[in-house]
Amino acid sequence: MLAALAVGAALLLEACTPQIIMRGTESVPPRLDGESFVADDGVVMRVRRWLPDGRPGSVIIAVHGMNEHGKAFEWPAEFWRDNGIVTYAFDQRGFGRSPDRGIWPGAENMARDLTQFIRQVRARHPDLPIFLLGESMGGGVALLAAARPDLVDVQGVILVAPAVAPWEKLPIGVRSSLWVAAHTIPWFVFTGEGLDLRPTDNIEVWREMSLDEDIIRGTRADAIYGLTQLMDRAARAAPGVRFPVLLLYGKRDDFVRQWMVDWLASRLPEGRFELVRYDDGYHWLLRDLKPEKVHATILEWMAGRRRED
Repeated sequence: MLAALAVGAALLLEACTPQIIMRGTESVPPRLDGESFVADDGVVMRVRRWLPDGRPGSVIIAVHGMNEHGKAFEWPAEFWRDNGIVTYAFDQRGFGRSPDRGIWPGAENMARDLTQFIRQVRARHPDLPIFLLGESMGGGVALLAAARPDLVDVQGVILVAPAVAPWEKLPIGVRSSLWVAAHTIPWFVFTGEGLDLRPTDNIEVWREMSLDEDIIRGTRADAIYGLTQLMDRAARAAPGVRFPVLLLYGKRDDFVRQWMVDWLASRLPEGRFELVRYDDGYHWLLRDLKPEKVHATILEWMAGRRRED
């Protein structure tokens, strides 16, 4: 009887293990094809690009946050375009209009896709300085990619409210609940209704994003658990980042806690990063009502990295 129960429990857990997008066999050379990025396993991801008038002076490759997609950078990209910067952003696999929408893509898949995407952008702009920018979950992906030995050289990494934290530093109640949910009801969708969380003070942008049909509004339990695993992997990769880092954080952030940013700052290579906090900033720093100070910081920091080159 005990043996039968043990086998049954094992089969149940196996049937309810967290789902992760399985990467296909490497079958094609990665390429940037018009409005699409094709990864080495043939998966096609939508690309957005914002070009300035005339020849650009630099490039920002922007990596979106959880449940969002490349359009998240439409507002800051307009400002960057006015300052001679071309911006690229793609819908990471599992998000936006990419395949397997809503299924967690896995940290390694995301970092590998980003590394290949950067290489394709570099091929298009061989003479321009490239900066990697990640927001929230995208900050974790950018940090993980920035520690990879196969990443082509970039001028610097900009982390905007990055979702980075070691697993063991999360509250034990959070860890236990996430693990149990991901391994028993991975398909259960959490909507966040009833939580008083404000991503920005820009109500117009918030409303527009909430009505966007490509935004994922309910998150699977195993995807939330997967996000914490990405946060942990990015945290462990932080000391190995080979590029200068600009770390930006708003003190009114309801999603990324201040202790997470402080912890990350303590692990980045000494003398290779700059941390800037904004008293009136929210999670979507780049989309807040008054992002001018944030943009000014980014432009000044980018100019400094170009002078160092």
